[in-house]
Amino acid sequence: MGMFNYIHDKVEEFYKIADKNIGNFTNKNEFADFMLNHIDLLMGSDDYEYHIDDVISEIWQEKWSKYQ
Repeated sequence: MGMFNYIHDKVEEFYKIADKNIGNFTNKNEFADFMLNHIDLLMGSDDYEYHIDDVISEIWQEKWSKYQ
């Protein structure tokens, strides 16, 4: 497995954790605190280089925009 595949798999794991758990939180700040515990999964990816608050906000908005 090359480094690209390893990083891709870890990023995918981060997003799976987010998707699985986002419904457990009533606000973005609680969700962000939870996801920061998994930030290491984004190391080496473009998402890690991108401001993490923006990544988490994007995930939150995408999920809850379906219900507005």
